[in-house]
Amino acid sequence: MLMVSRMPKEVSDSIGYYDSEISFEEENVLKLTDKKYQNDFIKLDKLPSGRGFSFIKPGVQVLGKTVEKRNTDQANFIKVKFGKGNIYVHSEPLFLTNYYLLKSGNIKYAQDVFSYLQDRETLWFVKSNSKESRFFMRFILSNPALKYAWWVLLGGFVLFIFLMPKESRELCR
Repeated sequence: MLMVSRMPKEVSDSIGYYDSEISFEEENVLKLTDKKYQNDFIKLDKLPSGRGFSFIKPGVQVLGKTVEKRNTDQANFIKVKFGKGNIYVHSEPLFLTNYYLLKSGNIKYAQDVFSYLQDRETLWFVKSNSKESRFFMRFILSNPALKYAWWVLLGGFVLFIFLMPKESRELCR
């Protein structure tokens, strides 16, 4: 299953669809097309990407759509037969974030999306352009509050060493 905000053109051309900007709404509703999931949906109200699939070749099955008030419904979740298996592509990975999954009722949509996967080996493709540091302190230094606390601790330790009474320093030797 691919969850992407922008699909590489080479991939979309080879499996039969084009992704495009379909929405400029501040709120999108994602629904699945299968009748058994018609009551399960998720409302994206924080920065939806507005991406979907504008041209779909025959043989590509539309599994989900973006429903808006002022626009026609657009495909956002598709299934493509490829070799011995299937490729599932969802254009709105935002629904998998904690913000949406922790809202009541939204988990059902995520369960429905993943119910399309068969109970066998699944390959996940996650592309990350970030060059993450391997420094052991990266978590502390990446969080402003923890970083500030770390520097205060080190500064306090240095001050303690230099301002320690002379008698205490002699005991430490």
